Amino acid sequence: MQPGGEARLPLTITNTGTRVEGYELEVLGPTAPWARVEPPQISVYPQESGAATVAFSPPGGTAVLGGWHPFGVIARSTLDPSFTAITEGDIEVEKVPGLQAKIVPVTSAGRWRGQHVIPLSNKGNTAAHLRISASDPDDAIGFYLSPATLTLPPGGQATVRLSALARRPFLRGMAVRLPFEVVAEPADRPPNTGRQGGGYGDLSRQVVAAAFTQKPILSAGLVSLLVALLVALVAIGTYLQLRPEPPEVALAARDAPARPALTVTQTGPTSVRVGWDPVESADGYQLEQTDRAGNVLREFERFSDVNVRDITDLAPATEACFRLRASRGAVPGPWSGTTCATTALAGAQTATPSASASSVSSSSASLPPRDPLPTLVATRGKVTIDGRSSDWTMQLLAVANKPIAGSTSVSADIYLMWDVDALYLLAYVHDGSVNSPDPLDLTKVYRGDAVILELGPDNRALAATDLARPLDAYYMFGLPTPLGPSPGATTRLRTIPGPTIIGVLGPNPSATSFDSPLKVPGITAATSLVADGYILEARIPWASIGLKGIAPNATLAANVVVSDRTPESLANRGMVSTNQQRTVGLRAHPYYWQQLRLLP
Repeated sequence: MQPGGEARLPLTITNTGTRVEGYELEVLGPTAPWARVEPPQISVYPQESGAATVAFSPPGGTAVLGGWHPFGVIARSTLDPSFTAITEGDIEVEKVPGLQAKIVPVTSAGRWRGQHVIPLSNKGNTAAHLRISASDPDDAIGFYLSPATLTLPPGGQATVRLSALARRPFLRGMAVRLPFEVVAEPADRPPNTGRQGGGYGDLSRQVVAAAFTQKPILSAGLVSLLVALLVALVAIGTYLQLRPEPPEVALAARDAPARPALTVTQTGPTSVRVGWDPVESADGYQLEQTDRAGNVLREFERFSDVNVRDITDLAPATEACFRLRASRGAVPGPWSGTTCATTALAGAQTATPSASASSVSSSSASLPPRDPLPTLVATRGKVTIDGRSSDWTMQLLAVANKPIAGSTSVSADIYLMWDVDALYLLAYVHDGSVNSPDPLDLTKVYRGDAVILELGPDNRALAATDLARPLDAYYMFGLPTPLGPSPGATTRLRTIPGPTIIGVLGPNPSATSFDSPLKVPGITAATSLVADGYILEARIPWASIGLKGIAPNATLAANVVVSDRTPESLANRGMVSTNQQRTVGLRAHPYYWQQLRLLP
């Protein structure tokens, strides 16, 4: 059935009773918004049958996904509404591609490279898994594409950045125009199959033409500048040869200490710990509290013989930044970089770095080195939390498919956005069997089909043995509790979604695991079923979780974990993550989480 068209199925109602019955007929399931029964009421004599028609009219565009959609029709007696009968079926909506692409600018210019942006949008009703490639007829250009593969859900948008690199730069001459084309096509199609190849049609494959105008390296103006520069260098060299030699100076006495490496760790609602490795030859240190831009807010008295300071007069849930320099006598060394930490919320449990806290962690010898991990990124924007992806700006994508525990074939495409008020999460989960967690146990949401965002402050200053901090938490979003008709209905109809299940876990008092339930106001989420799984949207307000000072290019720490289980057993479940180093044994060590960067 084409979107925007109509399909009609016959429906027969049989009265097996002994009196004339009237029946109200209604369509159930995800097709209900675009299906109807004609007529909606019918009367049937005893031991006879009546006829009706179920009409399906899926709207065009991205509102209804292509693929098979389950439906049910319920007949309710008008004499006794508790007497009902249900029949079920499936109807297929044809998958209609709708890929659109353009390139900006059409022509770039440069001596070595040109920069282009390729906006993509999916106006079809099925997800587009795309491969992006570029080529020129003379093989005179090399291309760099970011990203080179991506997934666009129905209604989604994305931006691909392209750099055109000249393979053979030349010194002088006329500028040369080098045409090329960019192809966006299904990733599972063999490349170079042509515009109509593979049975996909024009709207699943887009080709855009562009050009790079290569300029000579030496323009007339640049040659004049180089000549002037050469003359200046000759004059300076002549002056240096003719000037008198300066008297010898004992430089050893003027040697300054090296730049210290600073770490700042939150230890409570009003305190942080500032630490550093002792600097060789230093006999004193100067500490300053600054803002993130480096402006000095407070100076501390010069001190020596320590390499840690506890600052205890700070405000709760506030970012505190510091810098440090070492000195020897009256000679100061260079300042360290500005390093920041955010104090805990007032009343929150804290895990002060100490020998007792470290004793419950694994020894550093038993912990693995931190692997280079891909950075998660959140683009700037605002969305409505309604379980749909059409208002998302799809620019960068993470995939949750690294196994953590159990066995599962589930994977998820992960998108993140942010604004000054909140962090937004979208997960497009590919799961052939959806099963909800227990809605009465919000500390065990991960035991059902769920998406978990592990989120906390920047972890780059942590050590491998550091345990979960008070602001670290697991934000868990479970597949909704099934809604539907009476217990006699089938599993298919009982997967109609209800309210999304939300649970939040913080670190326990010893910080060895995440099992302490937290009440975090303001979090919202919504879920919708799709043909190959479900879409989950969530909004997490910054103010509710204690992360302050959010600004473009800020860095946090995060992982995304997707949980899957079968309906037969809670124990028969698996988990995958965006982080290839995320394991059960490292779950309490934010040092191993990925960096999350907030893009401007």
